[in-house]
Amino acid sequence: MTNMNYREYTALMSAVDKIMEDRTVSISENPNWGADLKTFGVNWSACGTQSIEDAKKFAEKINKACKIAEKLNAMQITVNYDEEELDREAYMALISKYIEELQD
Repeated sequence: MTNMNYREYTALMSAVDKIMEDRTVSISENPNWGADLKTFGVNWSACGTQSIEDAKKFAEKINKACKIAEKLNAMQITVNYDEEELDREAYMALISKYIEELQD
């Protein structure tokens, strides 16, 4: 189980957004209200009929998102929402660390 404070959690989710690059496919927290354990899923926009090449690229993005969501779920994240300060440098370092971990 991975217990992190809210700033660490927001750094993790910022890293996820940077990896995914655009908003056609995204990873988001499942809305399990009141649950201590965070779980994640993949969301994608409807894009209508597309060329085969564009469809393949879209499928690759979904596959990439699924792999990251699996890693996040395997971390079994719980978040402590008590205030804990991180300076900007430490926060940016966390984002970089999470980007590397999630893309391995």
